[in-house]
Amino acid sequence: MSKYKRSIYATIMAIVLVFCSALCACGNPNSSDTGDKETLHLTDDSGIGVSGTFTSGSQLVVRLVEGADKAAVIAKIADREYDKDSAVLVYDIGVFKGGVKEQPSGKAQVSVPVVGADAQNAYTVFHVKDGGSVETIEPQLTDGKLVFETDSFSPFIIAKKKSDKKQVQVSINILPLARYGMLKVNGTLYENAASYKTTHTEGEEITVEAIATLGHHFVYWGEDKVLSREPVYKFTVGTEDIRFAANFTEHDVQYSEITDETHTEKCKYGDYTETVAHTFVEEEILTEATCEHTGEKKLSCACGKTKAEEIPITDHNYQDGVCTMCGKTQTYVRVNANGVANPNGAYIKMGKTYCEQVRDGNIENALMEIVGSPYLPDCPNWIPFDFGNGDSGENATTYYCDVEYNGLNYRGVYIKESRKDNDNTQTTSSRYWSGTYWFEQRTAMWQIVREQNGKAYLVSKEIWISQRFAESDEGELTYENSWIRNWLINTWINELFTPAQQAILQGNDDCFGDKIFLPSLDEISINNPKPFGLYKYPFCLGAYKEVLQGYGDNYCPYWLRDGIEKGADGKNYVTCVTSRPPFDQTTKYLANKTFVGVVPAVIIEL
Repeated sequence: MSKYKRSIYATIMAIVLVFCSALCACGNPNSSDTGDKETLHLTDDSGIGVSGTFTSGSQLVVRLVEGADKAAVIAKIADREYDKDSAVLVYDIGVFKGGVKEQPSGKAQVSVPVVGADAQNAYTVFHVKDGGSVETIEPQLTDGKLVFETDSFSPFIIAKKKSDKKQVQVSINILPLARYGMLKVNGTLYENAASYKTTHTEGEEITVEAIATLGHHFVYWGEDKVLSREPVYKFTVGTEDIRFAANFTEHDVQYSEITDETHTEKCKYGDYTETVAHTFVEEEILTEATCEHTGEKKLSCACGKTKAEEIPITDHNYQDGVCTMCGKTQTYVRVNANGVANPNGAYIKMGKTYCEQVRDGNIENALMEIVGSPYLPDCPNWIPFDFGNGDSGENATTYYCDVEYNGLNYRGVYIKESRKDNDNTQTTSSRYWSGTYWFEQRTAMWQIVREQNGKAYLVSKEIWISQRFAESDEGELTYENSWIRNWLINTWINELFTPAQQAILQGNDDCFGDKIFLPSLDEISINNPKPFGLYKYPFCLGAYKEVLQGYGDNYCPYWLRDGIEKGADGKNYVTCVTSRPPFDQTTKYLANKTFVGVVPAVIIEL
């Protein structure tokens, strides 16, 4: 430490000791009194102690020197021999009376606790005296403390001696798995560790203990050869690296008293006996299960008990839509809300619909070149679409045409003129063919509303089309005699589904046994509340925003089959879902309005 730094330190310590002079010395003075001198045993909070003859009332002050001050002190012993790879401690030890540093009368004994100090570690104490000279002191190790004598106080450096003993790697593994047991090394438990790997000094004695976890047993120490079969093993570190393992095992049991339900297990190690239920595992497939019949497998317990168990019928293994086991044609796919196949999904993909409007002008032009313009006389290749109320045949207002292009199917919709019943003028705005729209075919999505007894009640995830409920808003009207019911069960069912798909449709007993129908308010629980809405209605045959008269791109009302009633004007009104937030509201429209959407429902056999 420089003269300037020592001056500052002495000044600070003098101030501290002035304020501390009224306090008792750190330790109890005792032994013989020689005038104003007496033998004192002083102890610091860190455990450092000083015993010697000092003025009565003297105090021990110890400072652990760190940082730049420590480096400056250690520089004094740069040319001395010690273990420079080990940690070095620097303590500034002093005894003060009234703020004045006091040296002992004769020799004083100093004891310094050192963590980890043992007989294998030799230490040297370097005493850096006030004049800068360095004194080498050989301490004694007693109860983990280094004890030495000095005739003056100033910084003391505690360092390990440079040793000629080798540092040896000791590796102890747990076999076969860490969960089988734990290691205790020199009294320290290493829990949840698969191994112990630490460097030790040649000649060091190590005690290891193997502790088995519940349900396991210690077997022996060793790898290539058995070192010991006792859980506690002691050895001395030599000059070569040491490697061995603690070997554990699970219960090694024998079985007895085997019944249909239980058996008794007794471990050969003698500390485990218990009667437990059989644990059966699959051992052999006797008959493979298919999608047409169950199978059978034999199960065995470790005790030798066996039993047969049925293997359930498997799902169909569809490849390219045909089951490889039974030849059944796939009629639907269960999917999640994103249309990805999922056997537990809440949706069904089945049937076809034209809902995705073509926005690419090049594709539109190519499709029109294939089918020809609908503006030619008699609209060749274009088929009138019937919305009821005499708007078919030569009175048709809407035409459609199906075209295949580049492996995909498309439907064109041509609007010749506005529908007769609409309240406002219908507009059209195609980019290339005024009044003509094209839609790409895709597989329809259905939400599973109920699933029971191998059947599922499905409602279309989308509004497929806008259509009349009845040809007129006058006269006696029920769903049974409605135009829309006739159109669904005689025309639209064939438009949407293949014959194989129609074969799995089940009749709705609450709707005249129909296999395709409009949902009722109760069936989709519109106020239950299980709202079935939030539709962004698709552009499909006749259902696009210009026809929907102001409902915009996001919402469109759709018919329910119940709630038909006469209005005050004597006309027929039908309940429909508004399909606007909060998606559980209903309203009524005249039965012959064409801007209301159709959301079909079906029941299928799963």
